[in-house]
Amino acid sequence: MSESKRKRVDVDRTSNTRIFSHEWAKALMKLCADTPFDDAAFNLCASWKSTDNCHFLPHFMVESIANKLNSIEDLETPFSLTIIKLVPDKLVEAMAANQPGQKKSDKLNYVQRKRLRSEYDRLIVECQEALKSPSRKPLIDSTWNLFANAEEFKLCLWGTQRLCFAAFYYAYEDFIKECVGIRLGESDYEKPRHDDFKRDIRRSFGDKGDEVLSTCYTDAFITLARQIRDSLVHHGARLTKQLKPQEQTLSRYGFTIEDGEIQVTATQTRALYERLSKAATKLLESAIALPTPPSD
Repeated sequence: MSESKRKRVDVDRTSNTRIFSHEWAKALMKLCADTPFDDAAFNLCASWKSTDNCHFLPHFMVESIANKLNSIEDLETPFSLTIIKLVPDKLVEAMAANQPGQKKSDKLNYVQRKRLRSEYDRLIVECQEALKSPSRKPLIDSTWNLFANAEEFKLCLWGTQRLCFAAFYYAYEDFIKECVGIRLGESDYEKPRHDDFKRDIRRSFGDKGDEVLSTCYTDAFITLARQIRDSLVHHGARLTKQLKPQEQTLSRYGFTIEDGEIQVTATQTRALYERLSKAATKLLESAIALPTPPSD
């Protein structure tokens, strides 16, 4: 990749936190318990969970480093404070002792030693209070900002989102394919061409076919996500013939174009997951509500 090629990266820390909802997954698995759709639902959840782990990995790395730094700061006696505490004893002892060639007047007397020790004790208390101060900036933020200024880290965030956006979508499409196959009673069902797949969705869901199709597959955002996924996988994220007339639509959903390539950030990946998780629930509810034909 040319170093001059522009890339849009969302370096906001909160954008790069967890996407996958365990509560949603539990509800989905409860919904399909003891039905022919439980394997399809489990595969979707497992795939999305692993994809979310990939998305979260940069944040997890920074979070782990910050937590380690916090644990060092939160020690009852931090290393820096241990050094500070050693100084007065050693310094007072050295200045009170007879040194070769030292005049008697250069030695600290009892009052001076007591005063020096008292001042050091006061400084130690101040240091301890400073370490406990709630005004210290959370290390997770400062550590993240340190990494976010590194070009290699930005490239990691940029590439990760391209991978995760496509992965969230293809797992969802596989889920639809599995549910359609179960509804049709074809255990070895494979996704056909686009128009044929739409026909099969209608056919497999009977009276609810049109509703399921429009809500779960031909919905405007899901359709755009499919076209972006195709561009990422087959066209290097460049605008395809389908996407070129849709630059305003892309902009409306938060996508930008840099040097002719669609930029996917954590914000769009999160929006995709949220939309697809609702669609997956809707599709599964519709599938379970209908009698399931026996498998072949």
